[in-house]
Amino acid sequence: KWIESMLGSVEAVLRSDGALENPLDDDGSLREQMDRLPVIARFQYGPVAQMILGKFDPLLVQYKDIITRLGNNPNSSAPADVQQTMAIIEGQLTWLTYMVGAIVGGHSWSSAHM
Repeated sequence: KWIESMLGSVEAVLRSDGALENPLDDDGSLREQMDRLPVIARFQYGPVAQMILGKFDPLLVQYKDIITRLGNNPNSSAPADVQQTMAIIEGQLTWLTYMVGAIVGGHSWSSAHM
C-alpha cells in the first residue's frame, strides 16, 4: 500500500501544476520515507521485492517504448501527453530505485545519502 501511494504521488504532483510539493525534491521528506521502508519490509523482503520488480519491469518497458518511438527527436518536441507520461514514468522509476537502495542499504541509507 505504501509503495503504491509513493508511486501514485508522482502523477498527483505532476497533475497539480505546482499545487503539491514533490516529495522527491525534499531531501528531509525523502530521507524520512526511505528510513521507513526497511522497517516496513523487514520480514517481507520476498513479497516486497516481487512487488517492486512487478512495478519496475513494466515501467521500464513503457519507458523504452516511448524512447524508441521518439527516436532521435528530443523529448521537448514530443506531444505534451507523451512528455507528461515520460515524466510520470521517470518519477516512478526514481521512487522504485530509491526504494531498492533503502531496502538493500537498510538504515544506513540516510547517512550514506547525506
